[in-house]
Amino acid sequence: MLLALDPGPTQTGYAIVRAAGGRATFVSGGLARSCRRELVPLLEQAEAVALEVPRGPIFAPYRGPTIIATAGIACAIAWEAERLGKPVVEFTAGEVRKALCGKANANDHAVADVVRGNVVDFPARSNEHVRDACALAVVGAWKFAGQIGARV
Repeated sequence: MLLALDPGPTQTGYAIVRAAGGRATFVSGGLARSCRRELVPLLEQAEAVALEVPRGPIFAPYRGPTIIATAGIACAIAWEAERLGKPVVEFTAGEVRKALCGKANANDHAVADVVRGNVVDFPARSNEHVRDACALAVVGAWKFAGQIGARV
């Protein structure tokens, strides 16, 4: 199982998917507010981790403290995954959008359409953080399956 994490300063969107042959099947997803209490048990269950890191122009509108908090959470997740011996791939939001939609500044609707088309059993209703974690899971699945080179 692949755990995809979309960290933010106050909550982290996550998606757990089964990935096979570059295809993803939704298992569960949600929002976590505590890295230690909520995310570590998910990391322990995962076979691999896809993590969004806060870099690039998509973060330009945000203020320093927001970026620092988000980066701190991403760093803590990466450290914990490494401690547990889980392989981790990291992508920026722009890299995920480019891999999925062909351009780094693709809008949320385009991302949602691609996620619905590539994640089996993706819930009809979910929030943007779970959707973004699923988008990350798709790209992470492609990367672990060796298919990412043709898409990014």
